[in-house]
Amino acid sequence: LCEIYRDRAGSCALAIEAWATARGLPPPALTGSHREWLIREHGRCAKRLVRLQERCTAVAADGSPLSLDHGTRPDDSAANLAERLRPLIKDLGTLDTSVELQQSIIGALHWERAAPAAGSAAASAAANAGDAPAAAAAGASPDAAAPSSSN
Repeated sequence: LCEIYRDRAGSCALAIEAWATARGLPPPALTGSHREWLIREHGRCAKRLVRLQERCTAVAADGSPLSLDHGTRPDDSAANLAERLRPLIKDLGTLDTSVELQQSIIGALHWERAAPAAGSAAASAAANAGDAPAAAAAGASPDAAAPSSSN
């Protein structure tokens, strides 16, 4: 799954590519421009998450917490992710951003959902359909289905 598509329990082509490559399966075909856009989008997502967490933990001069004008306060897992991203973000955005830094940020924004109890209807249906992203969203084991190459 990918933090960018967290609200939809979805994934991005880079996460599917890493999933497929780790299992010796053919990855989705990405054009250079699409790959570059996804890398930049992960950087933007990471910066947004860190900024939102900073706003949510900020206090006024009198020590009272500031309120959000818009947006939603991150849940505990997103707040923890923002804390892990904070040291990476400080160097992001320069023209010479290293590939290693970009990969660290992308890796932090991707995760695999734990497998559900054996026999889960949602996991079985997605796995039987051969749809790895849907299977992952339903909580199926990442090995339950082959990934689709569309995003």
